[in-house]
Amino acid sequence: MNTKIASHAVSFVQVASAFAKRATDELTARRNAEKQAHAQLAETVELMLKAAAIKPEQKEAAASLLGSHAGTMQLLKKAVEKIAENKATKTAGDLGGPGDLETATGGNGEHELATQPVIGARNNQKRGSDLAFMRGLGLA
Repeated sequence: MNTKIASHAVSFVQVASAFAKRATDELTARRNAEKQAHAQLAETVELMLKAAAIKPEQKEAAASLLGSHAGTMQLLKKAVEKIAENKATKTAGDLGGPGDLETATGGNGEHELATQPVIGARNNQKRGSDLAFMRGLGLA
């Protein structure tokens, strides 16, 4: 009976030792990750200032936001939303750029030159460039 208790005690010590090592390794990895993130904090805030993403009076708030993982994720989410908004927004400067194919082709997916071999032939269709020009003038 005594050998069974001793065997269980040894097994318990082995499991506890393995658990303690694993917890220590995890804590060390987490602390190293925090040190690396903190080392990049000042550089990131300065980059945000140079890019005019924040105002100088917002420097401390940005640093505290970047100091936590949740704050960094929130900031990243807002940045991605802003990038997506900027990509989706067309401005008057986009007149010569590609438009949506439905508008430019009258909904049939073919360009006018495929159906009318004469360049500049008059028709009643509004071209994509016409619509973009009218949007730029505020008429459409």
